[in-house]
Amino acid sequence: MGFGQLVLIACLLVETNMTPADVAENLMPKVDNEDVATPLLRLIQALRSIEEEAEKEEGTSAKQESDGEDSSAEKKEDAEMVTSSMLRLESY
Repeated sequence: MGFGQLVLIACLLVETNMTPADVAENLMPKVDNEDVATPLLRLIQALRSIEEEAEKEEGTSAKQESDGEDSSAEKKEDAEMVTSSMLRLESY
């Protein structure tokens, strides 16, 4: 588990509406000898599935209505958020 994956988890948590109980459920080991990375990867998969479901609910019509400038602005904001999160974590 690298630093990048921890930043990914932080960003996905910001973007999704996963409850603390759901986060805890995904982080709890399912078997006694489970390594540390497995629950974190399970959390990433759960967060991505929530994100995909939200995108499906928005529908393609919402994406077609928004122009390319809005989506590129959102991508720029996401990149800036990740960069600032990484800088804050590096200062520790």
